[in-house]
Amino acid sequence: MTGMLPVQDAVTHLVEVARDGDAATGAATYPAELPVLAGHFPGNPVVPGVHVVGLVLALVRAALGQPDLAIAAIGRVKWPRVSLPGDRLEVAVKWRETDDGLQVDGTVANGGEVACKVRLTCR
Repeated sequence: MTGMLPVQDAVTHLVEVARDGDAATGAATYPAELPVLAGHFPGNPVVPGVHVVGLVLALVRAALGQPDLAIAAIGRVKWPRVSLPGDRLEVAVKWRETDDGLQVDGTVANGGEVACKVRLTCR
C-alpha cells in the first residue's frame, strides 16, 4: 500500500495545538484525498487506526517541541468508534515522566464521542 505515512500525515493535518502544563489539545481533519484511504477500505474509507495513534504522537511532539520523540510501546489502545475522512478529530493528551520514558495518555474524539483511547510510552 502506498501513501502509508501515519505520523507525517498527522503532523501535516494537526492544527490548534494548545499546551497547558503536562497536557495539550489539538485537532485534525483527514481529507478524502489522502492516498492511504484509497485502500482502507475501497468504497467505504475510514481513517486507519495507526493514523489516529500517529495523531496522538504528533500532538505530543508539537506540544513539547520534540520532533524526534518516538513510540517505544503501546500499553493499550481502544477504538470504540471509527473516524471517517472529513471528520474533525479532537485530540487531548496528558503525559508524565516514568523510568521507561514519557507515558502519554491520549484521547481522540469525533462528533463529541470517543473514537480512540491510547496509552503510549515514548522516548
